[in-house]
Parts: sequence; C-alpha cells; structure tokens
Amino acid sequence: MPSSHVFVVDLSRHVGEAQQLVSAVLRQMQPYPGSTSLWYVRANQPSPPGLSTLSRVNGELPATTICNYIHQNSASGSVFHVLSYDTAVLRAASELNSDSAIVVPTYIRSFAYPEGSTAPKQSTTQGSLNFLGGPPLTFDEGVEIAKQVLQNGNYTSRTNSLLQSRLRFEMGPRATKNPLDPSSAFLIKNIVQDGVAKGWLSREGASGAETIWLTDGTPAPQVTSAPTAELSKALAEQPKPEPPKPLTRAALMEACLRSRGIGSPPAVRPMCFDAIQDIMSKKGKSLLSSAHLMRQSREQVVKQWTPSEAGKSPNWEAISVCILNMLLASGALIGDDGPLNDAIGGQSGNVVKLHPEFRDQSEAHLVFHIIKKMGDVTTSDKTNIGLALFQRGGGKDKVPIEDLICRVDTLLTMLQKVGKIDVEGDSIKAV
Repeated sequence: MPSSHVFVVDLSRHVGEAQQLVSAVLRQMQPYPGSTSLWYVRANQPSPPGLSTLSRVNGELPATTICNYIHQNSASGSVFHVLSYDTAVLRAASELNSDSAIVVPTYIRSFAYPEGSTAPKQSTTQGSLNFLGGPPLTFDEGVEIAKQVLQNGNYTSRTNSLLQSRLRFEMGPRATKNPLDPSSAFLIKNIVQDGVAKGWLSREGASGAETIWLTDGTPAPQVTSAPTAELSKALAEQPKPEPPKPLTRAALMEACLRSRGIGSPPAVRPMCFDAIQDIMSKKGKSLLSSAHLMRQSREQVVKQWTPSEAGKSPNWEAISVCILNMLLASGALIGDDGPLNDAIGGQSGNVVKLHPEFRDQSEAHLVFHIIKKMGDVTTSDKTNIGLALFQRGGGKDKVPIEDLICRVDTLLTMLQKVGKIDVEGDSIKAV
C-alpha cells in the first residue's frame, strides 16, 4: 500500500450548506489510516464546521493553487485524491501523475451521491438547497441562489460585477438551460428582471455583454434548516412574477434554430441573400473569405434597411453571424476545394462561388435541423415550420399562410430528393 494518502478537496464552487458533502468525503478517507486532507474554499466563503486544514483561494485559479501544492508536497509513493466540481482542476491534476506522485482526480458529486442513490429534494423553505444535482431550479430557488452567487463572489459594485451570461453556470448544474422548457429557458432573464424591478440587482452593458451586481452589497439570505417566521412571511408576501406562457410549436422550432446559432429574422434573410449574390457577381477573381463576404453583405443591407414604426433596430452583428453559420452548415458557399463548412477554417476560407441554389440550400438546412433536433415533426407541421422560418409579422407584412406552406413543401421535397429525410406515414425523420 502507498505510504501516504492526501485528500485535496476543492469547495470553491460550492454554494450553501456543505456538511453532508464533508461527511461523505471523511467516510472515503476511513480506509486509509493516517491519511490527511486539505480543503480549499473561496476567500469569503463560510468555513465548513469541523475542518482545521482550510486554505482560501485569493485571486489565483483553484487549478493553479492545487497543482502548486501537489508539486511542492509530492514524495515517493504519495497518492493525492483531488476532488472538485471544476473540470479544469481535475484535468490539470490528472496531468501531474508521475513516478513520484499518483494523482486520482474525482468529480466531487460522486462522493456525496454515489451512482444509484438519489439526491434529496429540498427547497428554500425546508432545509438547505441541493446543489449537487436534482430537479431543475424553481424561480424562487433561482433568485435565492443568484443572490448567494453574487454575494459569495463579492459582485457588489459596478467595478466588480459578473457577466450576466456567466450567472447560469455559476448557479450550478440544476440551472442548466433546457431550451424546450420555458421555465428553464427564461430562468436567468426572469431572475434578472425580478432583481432590477425590486432593487436588489443592478445591470448595465450592451446586449450580450451585460454585467450584473448586488445593488447595495446586502448579504444574500442564508438558507438554514429552519427559516425564521419573518423570512417565511416576507417570502409569502412577495408578489410572484407571472409564469411565462408555454411556447407555441412554431416558437419551439425557432428556439431550436437559435440554440444552434443559425436562426435569422425572415424579413432580413432575403435581403442578405440578395446582397451576397450581388457582391459575388462583382468580386471577379479577388479573394474573399466567407466572413468578409458576410460583413460586406451586412453593411449593404444596413444601408437599405427601413426602420419599423417601433423604431427598434435589429442586432445586425448577431444576425450576420447566424446567417454565416447557416450558409456554412448548409454547404451553400463553395471554396477552392469544395463546399466550405462550419468547422475550423470555414469562416476564413476563400469563397469561389455560390451553390447554384444557395437560397434553397440554406433554408432547406434550417428545415432539416428542426426535423433532426425536435425528432417528432410530422407532415402536419408544415404550417408551424413556415411560421418559424418565414412569417414576418402582422398587417401588411404578413405572409399568406398558403405561401408559407408551399415554401416549406418545396424545401421538404428537396430534402427528400437528396435523401436527407425519410417520410413514414405522417412522421418525418432525418436520415
């Protein structure tokens, strides 16, 4: 048996009560008499009770801190058991295996809830929250966890704020986004709107790069095993935000395209197609990458765009990226060695010509992606696909429903002809 075992436990990403996790780790140490442990926590993280060997991570990445410790303390026959939520820590630790040190990286959840066991379902009003797995977060749980994440990370001012896009990740696996579940898909948006409306959260920055912070630095409510009567009453009296309306089937199809980064507004897409065709007809033999082609087409469309009565301008850069993704994924742009794709090299690849039917090729790929992603599309969904891809709104901009169905049927026929879909009865399946 190796001469010594050291358990290095990274709790820097743990939020909430940790006693159950600590007990589980201590049980794992029992088969190794004389084993020692070192526990890493955040600079402002409460100390789990009963632990004397604590080290606080100040500024430095946990992976760097832990790897330095192993380097400095390795000896012949040593075994380091590295436990963490952070895959970067586990990956870095695994690379330290050598003749003088054995490193055993382990995802921390497996200690608290071994395979086959079930994580307890707890709520904000009964017991501590379960951050090691379990059902998706409710809105109320999400608000409390968001406050704890911001407080624990000291995100309490404009100069020390958190990217809103990072909040879901920091809230743990139960906050993982499910685009087909409205409560999950809009969880962060609803939490941020609640915080801004009630004054406990501030937000600023351009769309896609917003930063957030606790407005006054008030410590987040600490979830205990028995909440006070005052807290329970305050939670009960708070107005609950209206739950988001269930997404229509067409909206779910749009969500499929957005999650892949290939969706685009129906009114803008044809204008981009026209601009791309115009630029390619005039470029001659000059080199032009797909990214630069898309940028030039975007600039051309922006000059032609007539703002709507609402006055809201489209997010042109985001639309440009999505349309380029669609063109590359569909093989509509032909390079020196054949169709460019959305892998590495596609955006910088030289565009020699367009696919002869590049418009149909591109939009057929959108239909194919919906069929493949959703898995339950039928021939009755032609209207829903048409609404998702081609409907431009109401009033004079509204596209007749018959035109939508006809366009979708044309694209489905094209996909069937090239063998990308198979129709069995009413069911349409991707091949």
